[in-house]
Amino acid sequence: MSTKDLRRDLGRKELFGIATGQVIGAGIMVLVGMGIQMTGRSVSLAFVLSAVWVVLLSIPWIFISSCIRLRGGEYTQAAVLVGDRFAGMYIFIYIFRNLQMTIYTLGFTSYFISLVPEQME
Repeated sequence: MSTKDLRRDLGRKELFGIATGQVIGAGIMVLVGMGIQMTGRSVSLAFVLSAVWVVLLSIPWIFISSCIRLRGGEYTQAAVLVGDRFAGMYIFIYIFRNLQMTIYTLGFTSYFISLVPEQME
């Protein structure tokens, strides 16, 4: 069977599954201990706030993906759809989204150190 025979579309169910897998794998499973240590019993509130943050980040891409194909960077695409002011706010959020990659790195290293602690001494 060649790859030409495969369907090339992802539906809502498949995309929702991919997004859910990323959220669960990256945050909840790896960093829940660190979250409890930092926030105590408020860790559920921290997860709810982060879910709201993710939804806010997704809004421009939902518009872009459902309406038009555009060329250019993320600021250009957001500016065409929602205007310069909201595009500036989106880029501000986008910068912080990219800075959160350090959280993934912290989670991976703490997990890796727990697997091989004698290598890190």
